[in-house]
Amino acid sequence: MLIYLSMIEVGGDRENFERYYRKYAEDIFGRIYSILKNREDAEDVMQETWRTVVEHIAKFRGKDDREVRAYIMRIAHNRAIDVLRGKKRERELFRELTLVEPMEEQALFALCGETDPSDILACFSSLDAIYRDVLNLYYLHDHSVKEIARLLCLSETAVGSRLTRGRKKLYDMMTETASKGKGERK
Repeated sequence: MLIYLSMIEVGGDRENFERYYRKYAEDIFGRIYSILKNREDAEDVMQETWRTVVEHIAKFRGKDDREVRAYIMRIAHNRAIDVLRGKKRERELFRELTLVEPMEEQALFALCGETDPSDILACFSSLDAIYRDVLNLYYLHDHSVKEIARLLCLSETAVGSRLTRGRKKLYDMMTETASKGKGERK
């Protein structure tokens, strides 16, 4: 609390801040924790909340305690919801990244580097449309899994499955084509 008090220039505002902190800190932490269900995140949001109160302490002059409490609770609530939204975005990004199997992708790319482009195109063209469409949107048009799901009216999980299966099928077809080509050369 001393850090916050040192940030406040007007003496009366310091006293008010100290009173608000002592009076509401426990309730505010409870509200934040009930939203986030994680102590570390709740403590971070608590710090941000009180920093915001310090920045806007002049707005509290002449307000009754009920208004001040409601204002601080709203700050805390909004900050906690922001953290939840950020965590949701992180989970979505992680899920999208895990839908793309890096080893399968690396193997496919390595095989593409060794295969004649006309053979790649022939194999790609002979894929079922459900796989060809997702692979085309993902690799050639650089759409994310989420964007493809929206474009094709599918779930992100379905898009991820089709990407994985499509890559596998394409890899198998290209491997078969490459082995036939080697057999013909002998």
